[in-house]
Amino acid sequence: MVRHAASPRAHEHQLIETSRSTQAPDRPDTPDVVTLAEREAAQKVRRTKALWICVHMSMNVGAMLTVLASRPLMLRMLLGRPDKVAQLMAYVTSMVGVTEFVLNPIAGHLSDLIGRKSFLLQSPAVSMVMKLLVYFNPTVTTIVLERVLCGACTAIGGSTTTQTVLADLIDDPVELGQAYSLLGSAAGIGVMCGPIVGAMCANEESPVQAYLAGAGLSALQMVWSYYMIEETLELPPINNEPGAGKHGSGIDHESVSIASVLAKVNPFAMIKLFTGTPKLALLAVMSALQCSCEGKAISDLKSYYFMNHIPHFTLTTRSLYQTFWGAVMACSGVCGKESIKRLGMHGHTTLQNSVTCLVFALVARASSANEIFATLPLYLFSMERRAAVSSWAIKEAALNGMGKGEYAAAFFNLRALAVATFPLVYVSAYSSGVKAVPQAAWRPWALAISFCAVAEALHQYLRFRDE
Repeated sequence: MVRHAASPRAHEHQLIETSRSTQAPDRPDTPDVVTLAEREAAQKVRRTKALWICVHMSMNVGAMLTVLASRPLMLRMLLGRPDKVAQLMAYVTSMVGVTEFVLNPIAGHLSDLIGRKSFLLQSPAVSMVMKLLVYFNPTVTTIVLERVLCGACTAIGGSTTTQTVLADLIDDPVELGQAYSLLGSAAGIGVMCGPIVGAMCANEESPVQAYLAGAGLSALQMVWSYYMIEETLELPPINNEPGAGKHGSGIDHESVSIASVLAKVNPFAMIKLFTGTPKLALLAVMSALQCSCEGKAISDLKSYYFMNHIPHFTLTTRSLYQTFWGAVMACSGVCGKESIKRLGMHGHTTLQNSVTCLVFALVARASSANEIFATLPLYLFSMERRAAVSSWAIKEAALNGMGKGEYAAAFFNLRALAVATFPLVYVSAYSSGVKAVPQAAWRPWALAISFCAVAEALHQYLRFRDE
């Protein structure tokens, strides 16, 4: 018999029962006071569990970004030609999206059947192994494998599963949107710390040391997540009796076998997002366009752009920029939570999309490191552009009968398709621009602005329709 960890709902119920059982026998019945105490106890449990998820997210992102500044430098040392490096990095980023596209539906189905925790743990395990492989055998092949596998597994063990876990814990859409913003802050702490660790361990002559640092951080994350994070999916006990999984209560081993899950997996499950309600389809398109503007789709090209087109943007400078960018990202989650509270979900989304367009316009025209660093404060109001949209979408999907893990898999499959497609679009614009006019390296940023502008136009349509 396999026993699952207690779910958060079960834990809250236990706290409530304990609170009731410890009341004095001669105490008058005060249902309102008891209900308030029960709610406060349950809320405290949810906040603690959400905090542990945020710590996991920070270490997840931090381990990935220890090598962000070192990777293009190592590839340039191995390949020599800058144009080859840019093309390879775009293809690799696209391969990350394709890998996520294949793995996300499998992870989503399995997480709805066997729980979330195992998918949180696979990310640091894969990261540690692959980074050690690059450290001991630094070749183009191992660097590419590390980027593809770690990028895909980090997404599944990071955004895909952590957002599903928060949806398990929190029912209110506004509170869930705020929690997603704080999850962005947690990721920002990882973005801030990861490059510092990498820069402390690596230099221009020996950038491979950053991979050893990343492997160590992944090992620490794996230990933390194993001991501190509990399962959040409410799972019935596994029943080994013949036919129990089909006719009785519980889940039999056959129903959760890998083969049965693979047989049910549809890599194009994201189509369900467009065949439900019109609102869900609109939210899916908005999210995909917003994904085209985030770091996952453009970060590698951005790092290469700074290295080759901004004077004196050395490895140390790039790591310092990434650290400040992470600090801003950490604060942006708090700003996002406050803007949702003060401006509402729609006002927050409009603000974030508008500032995103402004930031990309300023980066496109920048010609010095000082101008690049000067854009950082604006990211406070642009990094949480998907927080409200994600909250709306996951609740709308639930109304359409989709499981939370199923929705997360479908959406992140759509996101993976965007990650597989948009880097190729950006590098094509970059390459054609540079070949025509060396100063035309700004073209990818112009495309990103147009994608975000379309997302905002769709958001205004949704807002008008709902009102």
